[in-house]
Amino acid sequence: MVCEAYCDNVPNAIDYTDDLLTCICTIHFIWDNVNAACVVNCTDVPFGGTQVTTSSCTCTNNAVWNTTNSNCKAPCTSTTIRYSTGYNRYTGECYCQSLFIFNASTLTCQISCSRFSNTTGFHITDTQCECIPNNYWVPGKGCIADCTKYTNMIYNTVEKTCVPDCANIPGVVAGGVFFKNPTGWYECPCVAGELWNNITIVCGCPAGSTEVNGACVCTQANSLNAGQTNTIYNTDTMQCDCPSDAISDSTIQTTTIYFPDLTLCQCPNPTLTRTLYQTNLVWVAGTSGYCTCPIATTTSSTQLQILYDSAQNLCECPYGGSVNTEYQARIEWTSSCKCCQCPAGVIDEVSHQAAMLYNVTRKICECPVGTNQNPNTQVQIEYNPTKRLCECQRNSSLSNERQAEMIWNNDAGFCECPQPATALV
Repeated sequence: MVCEAYCDNVPNAIDYTDDLLTCICTIHFIWDNVNAACVVNCTDVPFGGTQVTTSSCTCTNNAVWNTTNSNCKAPCTSTTIRYSTGYNRYTGECYCQSLFIFNASTLTCQISCSRFSNTTGFHITDTQCECIPNNYWVPGKGCIADCTKYTNMIYNTVEKTCVPDCANIPGVVAGGVFFKNPTGWYECPCVAGELWNNITIVCGCPAGSTEVNGACVCTQANSLNAGQTNTIYNTDTMQCDCPSDAISDSTIQTTTIYFPDLTLCQCPNPTLTRTLYQTNLVWVAGTSGYCTCPIATTTSSTQLQILYDSAQNLCECPYGGSVNTEYQARIEWTSSCKCCQCPAGVIDEVSHQAAMLYNVTRKICECPVGTNQNPNTQVQIEYNPTKRLCECQRNSSLSNERQAEMIWNNDAGFCECPQPATALV
């Protein structure tokens, strides 16, 4: 058998605890294990002073003890407690005006900082909240942005932030008012041909352009290289764009790229790693213009148009991907004809030499080769990279009585031992 607290008969007790040895006390009272009673906690009572009995306290600030509600009844008037509107008999606190909340620790009505935008939530005084950076407290308004720190900005009480002062910004449409654009910036409506600048807070010409006689003109470079051109002002997009015609042949053409550090447009201009086969794009002025590989002035069976390689952003001669250097060579870039052509050395010995031919299927230059080779008297002509032509094998140490150099038989397509019909006189 154990003793239990009989909370139903304990003054100011409202319920039992799980251990049945203590009671849960009403507001402002705490359980006293020694006396098995709910004792008033005067420090928790608004306007409470010191304990007089287990159920009463002295009161401060002209408040008097209310036996019925077990609290100090304070004179909650605006005269005794600023911003108070009356006494809360249930809590013993004061009701406060709108935007104020009672502080039981200081026994004052303090402004409720959580009700205001742009505050840190902390009080400076009972009537002022601490503001976040670049904001300041205005009585009756709260924390507002310090718009004097920004050019052409004023505070707007509806948006509760700084907005452009459209009425005093040049270039704004007459009577224009600010609005929030899709990116969340506030801006003013500008007159035709001018663009709003979110950084400078003005209507004006976009970066890279200046106003000339009421129109925006893009900055012009003093000198241009072969692959460069100036930007042009686009009245639709209100910015400086790189000019570009529609690309009609993507195998040799592409568009320019804008280089902000140069304030101009330039055809792709990477460093060439294989100058024997590559060259850069050049600018061609058309209706607007475009970048193109140099157009060949002549073409033949051994001369081709150089092509645009979009992966490398340059022009390169066609290439099949592999070369047998004994009989083949890559087709090369030749600036004089603006074309790709097979190596073409000077043929000064027609009986031993031949020009290279371009193989369209393999995309490679090859020495000519016939069919039906006689392995006893004929061999394939070989590529001589020094002379840049095809040549029959030569031997400087021949026995004139028993040996002879092979000669080139153009009809047969092979180098062969001299025959009666082809013997040299």
